[in-house]
Amino acid sequence: MTLYGVALGKPVSLAAHGDEAVPGTAGAELAQVAPRLAPDAELLPQVVDLLRLPAGRRAQYEAVTARAFKDPGTALERLREAVYELLRLPPPSTDPPRPRALVAPANPAAPVTSWRVSTDLLSDRAASGALSLAVRRFPVSVATEQPETARSFSHLAVQPAEEHDRTLVESASVLLGTAPAPDLDAARVWAAGALARLPGSLLAATGVPTGVCLVSSRDGQSVEVSCPDGTFTDPGLAASAVYACLRAGIAPSEIEVSLSLDCPDADSMRLKLRRFCP
Repeated sequence: MTLYGVALGKPVSLAAHGDEAVPGTAGAELAQVAPRLAPDAELLPQVVDLLRLPAGRRAQYEAVTARAFKDPGTALERLREAVYELLRLPPPSTDPPRPRALVAPANPAAPVTSWRVSTDLLSDRAASGALSLAVRRFPVSVATEQPETARSFSHLAVQPAEEHDRTLVESASVLLGTAPAPDLDAARVWAAGALARLPGSLLAATGVPTGVCLVSSRDGQSVEVSCPDGTFTDPGLAASAVYACLRAGIAPSEIEVSLSLDCPDADSMRLKLRRFCP
C-alpha cells in the first residue's frame, strides 16, 4: 500500500519497518529513502510538515517505483513459471490464463457531519481593526477534546439533518444547515426551528445563495457573516467566529474577524459580522 502511495506521488512517511523486506526489492529500497516518523515527537506537526513537501517528492522515489512496477501485465505469467519451477514440474503447454478484471470497489467513506472545533483568540482588535482568531476543526470520530482557557474555546458543531448519532445532535453547541436557505428570512426561520427542536444548542447557522451566512442565537438575535470578496461563507466557520466572540464577551456586530485555519497551505480569511435586522 505504501508503494502505491509513492507511485501516485502522495506524501509518505514510515512509522516502522521490519527486517522482513528482501534486500534488493522495491520495499527494501523504499525503507532506505522514505522519511521516518519520530515516535517521541508530536504527530500532528510531523504530518503537516510532510504535507508541505512539494508534490510528494516523486523524483526521490523514481527508482523504487520503477522496480516495483517493472514489466506491467506479465505478473501472472511470471508467477506461473516460478510456481512450476518450485514444484519441479514442466509448465503446461497452453497459454497462461488471462487476468480477471476487478470490479471497482465502492467508496466506503462517509461524509463528515459533526466536528470538534477549537478557536483561539490570538488578539483583540488589531491595528487593522480586525479580531484575530485561529480555528481548528476535526471530525468527531478522530478528534480529542481540547482544554479551554480564557482565550481558547471548544465546541461541537453538527449537521442535525445528516448526523445519525442522536447523542451528538443533542450535545451540539452549534447546528449547521446542510443546504442554503432561499434567503435570510428563511434562514432565520430554519434556525429558530432547529434551536426549538434541540434546546441544548446555542447557535444555528446556514448560508443563502448570495454567499452570506446567517448565525442565530437562542435569544432570537441573528448575525450576518460575509466574506469581503463576495465568496460563499462556510457556515461552520461563520458560526465559529460568532461563538468565539460570544465566549470572549465581544459583541459580534459591526466588526471584522481574521480567521487563521490550522491546515496546510490555508490562507487566512476575513469575515464581516453585522447584526441582522429583519
